[in-house]
Amino acid sequence: MLVSVIMPNYNGGQYLAKSIDSVLNQTYANIECIIIDDCSTDNSITILNNYQNKYPDKIHVIYLKEN
Repeated sequence: MLVSVIMPNYNGGQYLAKSIDSVLNQTYANIECIIIDDCSTDNSITILNNYQNKYPDKIHVIYLKEN
């Protein structure tokens, strides 16, 4: 069974890596993290792109265009 963790984000760059790492470090292996970014203006996009490129099967990012 696939477990999906849905994580909202808006300018949470200072907490984002720790939050994603927490999901990835769970003992249950069949897990994905879906992050919905609400037009962040900080370094969140860079962090999300890095994680999505490194873990393409585990990290899925949805970038909203408008609030």
